[in-house]
Amino acid sequence: SSFVSPVSPAILSTISAFVTFNGASFRTNHNTPRRCAYQETAVPAPLISGGQTYERPLFCTTLAPRNDPSHYFCRLLRYGGSLNWSDEPVSSDIQQVQNALRATGRLPRHVAAIMDGNGRWAELRSMPRIEGHRVGMESVRSVVKACSQLGIEYLTLYAFSIENWKRPAPEVRFLMSLLEMYLRKELDELYRNNVRILTIGKTNALPKNVSSVLRKAIEKTAKNDGLTLTLALSYGSRWDIQRAMQVIALDVRRGKLSPEDLSEETISAYLQTSYMPDPDLIIRTSGEVRLSNFLLWEAAYAELYVTDTLWPDFHASELYAALQAFTQRERRFGKTSAQLAQVPEAKPSTLERLRNALK
Repeated sequence: SSFVSPVSPAILSTISAFVTFNGASFRTNHNTPRRCAYQETAVPAPLISGGQTYERPLFCTTLAPRNDPSHYFCRLLRYGGSLNWSDEPVSSDIQQVQNALRATGRLPRHVAAIMDGNGRWAELRSMPRIEGHRVGMESVRSVVKACSQLGIEYLTLYAFSIENWKRPAPEVRFLMSLLEMYLRKELDELYRNNVRILTIGKTNALPKNVSSVLRKAIEKTAKNDGLTLTLALSYGSRWDIQRAMQVIALDVRRGKLSPEDLSEETISAYLQTSYMPDPDLIIRTSGEVRLSNFLLWEAAYAELYVTDTLWPDFHASELYAALQAFTQRERRFGKTSAQLAQVPEAKPSTLERLRNALK
């Protein structure tokens, strides 16, 4: 459904906007019937999107300065979000949290999430399960934007597992249509915000219409070098490992590879995840403490963060809490705390090495 309702310019003589964002109020008055640079828009009240509540109807016209707050809301409603996330108003509290996380110097390169609890969220509210999936898409949007703003390089979302095909057919069809709708609606905004979209999984099992939209999204964002958003679709880690072993066996048979050459790096190179670093942090919502066939090989040294929060309630603030917990973890990779505390000896310069060699 759309929040956008076009308003005829002829109807408007005095156009006023009164909106509340992050506790700050803005009022603009424009005496003009001209059309807004983005779209003439009326906002139903109350409207809740991305965790924010906009309390009054909003109208906007071309006479408003480009930096006028009302233009922000026109972009939000016209495109499902601001075209450039860096331009969006951010509260001082959120800015402080983001700055504090960046200042640690310990943010993960790669965050992965098992998005669990959509159905339970709906059932707790006596709603159909599919409503939980629909609301969960807002959480996807919030987390993707927050990761991009923080400079995290990779985000992998467990969107649909191989095992999920066993769910009731109507629910599967809805999930596929929801995925298609998300890609169509969000693609332009993701592209403009330098997000690259990729996928892992047995994607040839997806419906043709979903595959077509997914392929278009991958192609359009291929040259973006910001956040890499990977959607795990019809994915199972055991399936990927099995597939990799089969390809390795074929390459050995063809003489392209020797069994003696097999190493962890070689196996990783044959997995669909070969383009990304191993996840540093894996988040699981809804309180379930298991990996559910997600990135089993890659998760060997990942930090796990489990929260009782159901996915539709998991927004940027919950992500910040997970990242804060991650920055406080001690990642030893088999070493002791004492070894990690040791300051490495400074390597001699080239000149010093030459002097030592001549002694």
